[in-house]
Amino acid sequence: SASESIHFVPASDLNLSAVFRIIEYDDSQVVISSTAGGDVTFETESDGGFQYFGTYELNASANLGYAFVGWVGEGNDSQLANGSQSAINQLQVEGPISLQAVFEIVPYEVTVNKIGEGEVNGSGTYYVDDTPSISAVAPAGWEFTGWSGDLDYLVTPGSSASTVSWGEQPKDLEFNATFEIFKYALSAIVTEDGNGTVSLKAGDAEWQASATAVSLQEVNSSTRVYLEADPAQGFEFVRWENLPDAGSLLDQNHSLSSASESIHFVPASDLNLSAVFRIIEYDDSQVVISSTAGGDVT
Repeated sequence: SASESIHFVPASDLNLSAVFRIIEYDDSQVVISSTAGGDVTFETESDGGFQYFGTYELNASANLGYAFVGWVGEGNDSQLANGSQSAINQLQVEGPISLQAVFEIVPYEVTVNKIGEGEVNGSGTYYVDDTPSISAVAPAGWEFTGWSGDLDYLVTPGSSASTVSWGEQPKDLEFNATFEIFKYALSAIVTEDGNGTVSLKAGDAEWQASATAVSLQEVNSSTRVYLEADPAQGFEFVRWENLPDAGSLLDQNHSLSSASESIHFVPASDLNLSAVFRIIEYDDSQVVISSTAGGDVT
């Protein structure tokens, strides 16, 4: 009864039936798999098998940080309703077949820029399995003031150094580190018991001069300031008070003698300077009073 071909000599009336059934394939004959980086789901018959010329849903889904490349293996594009490049598909079974969904890890670019003067680190190509870190280092006279860009991807966005978290939507990322130059207030006064003029200028700006006080509200840490003390008639310059410590200055090209009427330096802090003048005094070798014979002088 199981043979496709039979023969005999009949001895009675007969009504024979030939029984056919659709071919079914099990999971050893229809093999569907995936590479690392994703998963495959597919439809089967209720018993887990596949019927000849049956059409079954076939879907590939990439893991975070991976992308679906295509289907490879036995078979042809005609068996895949949407072609071998489509992750969402239907498979028509025409016989034993082996299909594999191929996934590849996605490279992401992290770009770290700077606004102002400073050093930034962390730019490069990374993958979702990596844990990038970015950092900003301010040079002397500057300060790091903050990050802008894809802040939601920074673990500590308020810090000058942070690791990057890819979250649920990895993508190319861009961060901007902002640096600002330090700015200082500077003033110079004439002491109350003195009489003279103080003059002040920053860089190539115009001189300010006053018999009482001069000031600059914002002098940045790369600008040289110049001061001069000019005594009034009958007075002499004595010294500058409250000068900065030369060792604290970032720029060591300076002239900071307290006894010099002209000084210059690049500030590294707020400063309140004083110019000290005093009235000139002469001794009896300079003021000589005498008389001839015959009288006295008082």
